Amino acid sequence: MMSTPTVSRTVGGIAARTTALEVRTATAAERLARAESQQQVGRWMIMAGFVVTILGVVGYCVASFAGGVNAGISDILFANAVPFARTTLIGLGIGTALWLVGSFTYLHGVIIADELTANDAAPAAED
Repeated sequence: MMSTPTVSRTVGGIAARTTALEVRTATAAERLARAESQQQVGRWMIMAGFVVTILGVVGYCVASFAGGVNAGISDILFANAVPFARTTLIGLGIGTALWLVGSFTYLHGVIIADELTANDAAPAAED
């Protein structure tokens, strides 16, 4: 004789209950606030990327001048002629990546905000 499987209504001795999930879409005001927040984050990232990149350039110049005249980029990267210069090149890359991500984040926020304000400002089509 086969028995049918049963589903336990308890989890570790605690009664389990089901909860209905509410699914709702964000209002236009919430989406606009999110877009403006993205713009602020993008601006911050752009400025931080700029500062990190400028510090990387200054550090690279200092490291290169300290390494001597004969240290080329291949010596810096592969022969470790100037140990600090490799670190500054990594800093340049991080600063540039931060600036680039910030630019796209800001641009995305501007596009979303523009779409929302254009939809609100457009008059309803009358037949």
